[in-house]
Amino acid sequence: MRQLLIFVCFSSLLQAQVFDTIDHRKRLHYLSDNKLQTAQDTFINNLMTSYMQSPHNCAISIAFRKNEQNHFYNYGETARYSHTATTINSVYELGSMSSTFTGLLLTKALTETKITLEDDIRSYLPGKYPNLIFYGKVIRIKHLINHCAALPLFPTNMKTQADYDSLNPYKNYSKEMMLAYLKSIQLTSEPGASYHYSAMGLALLGMILENVYKLSFDQLVEQKILKPLNLSGTGIHLTEIQMALLTKAYNKNGNTTPHWELSLFAAAAGLNSSSQDMLTYLNYNLQESDTACRLAHQISQVNGEKMAYGWLVRKTKQGNTMYWHSAATFGYTSFSAFMKEKNCSLVVLANSATNVEYIAITLLNYLQK
Repeated sequence: MRQLLIFVCFSSLLQAQVFDTIDHRKRLHYLSDNKLQTAQDTFINNLMTSYMQSPHNCAISIAFRKNEQNHFYNYGETARYSHTATTINSVYELGSMSSTFTGLLLTKALTETKITLEDDIRSYLPGKYPNLIFYGKVIRIKHLINHCAALPLFPTNMKTQADYDSLNPYKNYSKEMMLAYLKSIQLTSEPGASYHYSAMGLALLGMILENVYKLSFDQLVEQKILKPLNLSGTGIHLTEIQMALLTKAYNKNGNTTPHWELSLFAAAAGLNSSSQDMLTYLNYNLQESDTACRLAHQISQVNGEKMAYGWLVRKTKQGNTMYWHSAATFGYTSFSAFMKEKNCSLVVLANSATNVEYIAITLLNYLQK
């Protein structure tokens, strides 16, 4: 099970640090809404002990569906030393988990016949791009969502953006910069031949969906997903109410780091959400109540890597098919999954760069009992 939890991490650019004065002693007392009334409560509390005792960590929110019921557990503070407890409404960065929303937007465009998977991406871009072809093989829409478009992880001109900030590295990256980079690159492998995670490919897909609908990506997410599912605590450009609920971010050393503004890369990693909203979203995926959602779970395979419109897909040791995604930014980590056979779902959101893999694995095993 450990091998399948590979973090899709957006922290590969050079990271500077903002240093705090923190108490490095083991933390023995911390806030929690765990009532410790059931065996499950005790199990969760024991699981969270070592994580919460670390002085580098601040808060974590866990939500899951088991036996037809939703369960929520929150630990820690929205900001260190604030004494403000996290709740089901506390907001965290989702990082690359945002790509599952982008995948759902794509399937909605497919069902509305706005686009097809076989379309050459150049038909949606201004100007000509004779370089975006490799021995007669073009990049198609399906290659962007399946991470097999032969594109790099990031454009190499990321750091040339105006007022580049290594702590907020996507803020001012523009469509003009993306298009200029697309004109300059030369493909070195065949699109569709191999899996290689590309945040750039997802950002490009977001641009294309904007072109198709003549709406901003933010508006598309709001109109097509957030409002229909009543996800009032989720968004890209946060409202005042959502900002007030946003947890403070802490890097791997336990120091504060700024909240990211993803701009053009919102389709790759720009959403923020709460455990309550994410469990609603995951349960919507479990129910598959509309055509677009069902289509978003169709499995594709590239070089043995199974995926489904933003989701990674694996068989667990217990034989269940798990749709999952994990993510990390400079100051947040997250994990989400659902399994139709067990009618269960799970989300873990933390405002620290500390790996939450062992927590997710333990909970996944619990949900399959």
